[in-house]
Formats: sequence, structure tokens, C-alpha cells
Amino acid sequence: QYVRAIKKTGVIMETDKESLALTTQLQDATRTLIKLRYGDFQVTTPYRIKLDLEFQSTIPDFDSKGKDGTIVIELAPISLIPYSVY
Repeated sequence: QYVRAIKKTGVIMETDKESLALTTQLQDATRTLIKLRYGDFQVTTPYRIKLDLEFQSTIPDFDSKGKDGTIVIELAPISLIPYSVY
């Protein structure tokens, strides 16, 4: 809420002391929420999301590779970009 209000003023947040302080507060709060939601891992450990997929029989390599597949997405550590996880 506070960060949005500052953004509306047109200030360059990366160079404004008040904006940087609010951004730090927001990031700290997000890190806390992430740890509560997903577990308290090291701040420098990247989070990984595993997606199990089931493909339709109409894809070109269905006969050779089958219907099942997996994608793993590695997110930036919460020490760098906490909102990439939340």
C-alpha cells in the first residue's frame, strides 16, 4: 500500500531513501511470509517448483516419449528477490 502510493508520485524509488526503506520493509515481510508458507530454508537457497505434466496424444513425440513429463523451475533465492517465490 505504501509502496504503491510512492510509485504514484513518480519518484525514482531506487534512488529515494524513503522508498528504499519501504522496499526493504516489504521484502523482509515477504521473506517472513515465504518461510511460514514454504518452510524456513537458508535465505540463499533457491526454491524449486516441480510441475508434473500430462500431455495429449496429439503431440508429435507422444508415441516415443509418452504422456508424462516434468518441468522444474528454479526461482531466485529470497535474499535476492523474495517476491519471485511468494
